[in-house]
Amino acid sequence: MHKCLCIPEILTLIAEFAHKDADHLSVASMAMTCQTFAGPALDILWHYQESVVPLIRTLPSSLLEETEEAVTGHLVMSFKRPMKPSDWSRFVVYAPRVKMLRLGLWYKGRSHSLEGVLSKLDLDTYRGVAPIETTALLPNLQLITIDPPHWYIFPHIPLLFGPRTVTVTLAFAPNQTQDTLRDVLNAIRHKSPHIGALQVTECDFMNDDELAEYSNFICGMSDLRLLAFEPELPHRVWAHLASVPFSVIKLTLPPAHLGLLSTSLPSTPFSALGMITLTISDSGSWTDFTSCLSSPLEILNLDLKFVPTVADLRSCFSTVERFSPTLSIFTFRQVSMELFVSESDIPLPNDTLIPLLKLHKLQKLRLNFAPFPDIDDAFMNEMARSWPEIWSLDLTSCPVWGGHSNITLNGLVPFARYCPELTSIGIAIDAGGELPDPPDNLCHKNLKEIRVAVESEIEDPEGVAAFLTSLFSSLAIVTTDEDDNQHSIDLWSDVENRLQNSILFSSWDSIGETL
Repeated sequence: MHKCLCIPEILTLIAEFAHKDADHLSVASMAMTCQTFAGPALDILWHYQESVVPLIRTLPSSLLEETEEAVTGHLVMSFKRPMKPSDWSRFVVYAPRVKMLRLGLWYKGRSHSLEGVLSKLDLDTYRGVAPIETTALLPNLQLITIDPPHWYIFPHIPLLFGPRTVTVTLAFAPNQTQDTLRDVLNAIRHKSPHIGALQVTECDFMNDDELAEYSNFICGMSDLRLLAFEPELPHRVWAHLASVPFSVIKLTLPPAHLGLLSTSLPSTPFSALGMITLTISDSGSWTDFTSCLSSPLEILNLDLKFVPTVADLRSCFSTVERFSPTLSIFTFRQVSMELFVSESDIPLPNDTLIPLLKLHKLQKLRLNFAPFPDIDDAFMNEMARSWPEIWSLDLTSCPVWGGHSNITLNGLVPFARYCPELTSIGIAIDAGGELPDPPDNLCHKNLKEIRVAVESEIEDPEGVAAFLTSLFSSLAIVTTDEDDNQHSIDLWSDVENRLQNSILFSSWDSIGETL
C-alpha cells in the first residue's frame, strides 16, 4: 500500500469526499478494507447521527429486545436482563465518534419507544470500559438537536450531554414535573458548562414557573454567545444578556407597557452583537431597544405580531437607518397580513421606504407587510442605485394595493445596470401593454431567478421573453401567485418556456461562433 494512504488526514479527506454524495456504502466498504482505513472512515460514518437507535443497536442481541406494538405500530426497545461490562464492547468503539446528534422518536420512518432502554442504561459499567473518563454516553458530542420528545424521555436527556457539548437545540417537553425540569437543566449546566449556542423551541405554552426555571438556566450559562428563545424573557434576564458579548440573539421583546427595557440594560448593551432576530408586539418596544443599541449589526430580522400603522412603519425603518454602515441583510415580516383598519382605502406612501435607501451595504432584503407602497419604475431606479451590492431582493409577499402593479419591465433595467451581484429578485410586475425597447450593450450575467406575483395580462409572451433575454443572459421565471390565478400562471409559464428556448438557442449560437 502506498505510504500516502497511511496518513490519517488523507484518508479522512477521501472518506469526506465520498460521503458528500451520500455514498454511505463506499465509506462503509472503506472502513472494512483494512485496519488503517477503518478509523478515518468510521469517524465520517458516525460523525452525525439522526437518532440514538443505531448506537443502541450496537448492544448485543442477548441484551436488546425489539417488539412492535399491535395498535400503534411503535417499535418498543427494551432490555431482557441487567447490563454487564461486556455489553459495551461495540458501543464504546462508535460512541466517541459521534459529534452531532438529533434525538427524536423517529428513525427511518418508524416511531421508536426508547424509554425501556434509556431508563436502564448502567453508566457505572460503562465508565469501567470507556476509553476515556466520562460521565456521558457520548463523550465527544459537540452538537445536539432534541426533537420534541415525550415527557418520559425528557429526564434521560442529560445522559447524552458531555463536557464538549457546545451547541444545543432543546425542545420543551410538556407535562413534565417542575422538579424534572429543574433536574434536567441543572444536570446540563454541570455536565456541559461551556454551551455557546442554545436554541429553545416548542415552548410557547410555558407557565410562569417553567419560564423562571429556563431564565435561571440561561443566566447561569456564562459562555453563551448565541441564544434563540421564543417566550418573552423578564427584564432581569435581558439585563444579564446585555452584559455578555453575544454575537447572535433570537428573542421576543417585552411589550412597552411592561416598562422601558432600556432602563434595565447597561450603558453599552450587546456590544458584540452582529445578528438579531426579534419578535415585537408594538413599535414602542423596538424604538426603546434600539435607543441604547450601538452594536455594528450585520443581520436584522424583525417579525411583527401586530398590525402596524404608517407611523409604526416609518418609526421602525428610521431606526434601522442607524445601522446603515454595516447592515447587509434585513428581513421585515408582518405576521398578520391584515390591511390597516383606518387606511385600507389608500396606498402606503412611497416615502415610508426612503430610510431603507440609505442602507448602501445591503445585500439581501425581504419585505412582507400590507398594504405595500405603490412603487413604480422611478422608485425601482432609486432602489437599484442605493443598493449596488444587493444579491437578493424579495417583495413578492407584499400584496399590491388595488391588485395592479405600477412596476413595468422597464423597472428591471436599473438592476441590470447598477447591481452586478444580483442573483434573485421577487416583485409584482405588469408585463402587459406596449413593450419597451431593451437598452443597448447592457446584459446582466448573474441574475438567475425572477419571482413574479402578478395578475396582469401579457399580450406578447415572446416579446417579454426577448426583452428579458436581452437584459439577463441566464434566467428562470418562478410564479408566486397566492390567489391561484391560473390564467396568470399559464401566461408566465409561456414566457418561461420562450425564455429558456431563447437562452438555449443563444448558447448554441455562441458555441457555433466559437467553433
